[in-house]
Amino acid sequence: MSEPRAYTPDEMREQLAAAIRSIVRYWAIMPNIRAMTGTEVTNLDRCEGVAHSILATLAGDTLGLPAFTISADPHPDDKEFHIENGLNWFEAGRSIGRLEPAEVCVSRPPG
Repeated sequence: MSEPRAYTPDEMREQLAAAIRSIVRYWAIMPNIRAMTGTEVTNLDRCEGVAHSILATLAGDTLGLPAFTISADPHPDDKEFHIENGLNWFEAGRSIGRLEPAEVCVSRPPG
């Protein structure tokens, strides 16, 4: 058995991708009727479920994976283009911090 080591970026990416694939499969095969309430599972419910589950995974709220930082990675020319056009831009490397899963729910008011 080899010595413990940090995961490589490729290994981390694959673990995160596998978790997301599992989330998509879960929501894709969910029955159309909730067993406990008898209510319909709509397409919106499924989409919000996928988004919520992915954000919970990125926030480290699932077993087996830590939280992941989300940061901007714009094209190198974006900043100059936006400045020249009087627009705000995304700063490279700036983290958004934690995006709470509830923030993506459609039932939440915009803004």
